[in-house]
Amino acid sequence: ECFVEAGERLGFDKEISRRLVIQTFVGATQLAGESGKTLSELREMVTSPGGTTEAGLAVFADKNLEGLIQEVLEAAHRRGVELGKRV
Repeated sequence: ECFVEAGERLGFDKEISRRLVIQTFVGATQLAGESGKTLSELREMVTSPGGTTEAGLAVFADKNLEGLIQEVLEAAHRRGVELGKRV
């Protein structure tokens, strides 16, 4: 959802933005599942020095996306454990 909204803020039509996001994720997950390569290897393959992927990854690193994802998953896990105890 936030990817689609970001595409709209960049000037893409909502439906085109939605399609681009879905196809990007479908393609990435399909390649990850079928390539036999690690996710790190795939990322390295598409990251050209000075390119767009490298620029985006730099923002992720600056904003500590990895840490944020870890916190999100930990919170969801904790809540799942709590909900499981109610059964």
